[in-house]
Amino acid sequence: MLIPEFAAQSGIVLIWPHAASDWRDSLTDITPVYIAIARAVLAYERLLVICHDEAHRDTVTRILQQTGLDSNRLGLACIPTNDTWIRDYGPLATVNGTQLTLHDFIFDGWGGKYPATLDDRISRTLHDTGYFRPLSNVSAHR
Repeated sequence: MLIPEFAAQSGIVLIWPHAASDWRDSLTDITPVYIAIARAVLAYERLLVICHDEAHRDTVTRILQQTGLDSNRLGLACIPTNDTWIRDYGPLATVNGTQLTLHDFIFDGWGGKYPATLDDRISRTLHDTGYFRPLSNVSAHR
């Protein structure tokens, strides 16, 4: 069974806007919005912020430290992406009894309308780098 969006969760994954994404012309305007999102999430649960590269991670870390957010619930990862809308291409999970399966599907950027080579790799990368290993009985397949 596909886990519904309203099911209990232990955290949220957020792709932080970067210069190689659709936000490139609006980074100054969108950053306060993402800070507000991070603040709202961290008030209740864990947040994994995915940054495009190490330089981007350093910038995001500085921004979040300056806002005084709860760093105990915050994780940052460097995984390059084409886009910030992880809901379109991020991991999907199903549950069968107690067996949780993380599905790695092919994302083609809405039929090739948008670049998606990096986005298509994110589910596998998140699993392979251990970001979803704290979950019990997790397997991944495409």
